Amino acid sequence: TGVSVTQVDSHQHMDIVPGVIDIVSARAKEFKIPAIRIPAEPYSFTGNYPASLARIMGRCGLTFLAAS
Repeated sequence: TGVSVTQVDSHQHMDIVPGVIDIVSARAKEFKIPAIRIPAEPYSFTGNYPASLARIMGRCGLTFLAAS
């Protein structure tokens, strides 16, 4: 199609889940994609949006995985 892919991004950052990140990383290398977006926000980040405890816990889990 002539479209150059420049990054990998996934729905709700599932690309950083252990096991999945290995597959995503391998495919990125295979297709010469130079970047994978990693959600490494501070644990205290809220973005000034109201958030439930479950959403905060989920985001903190992603931040933890991103740092691993």
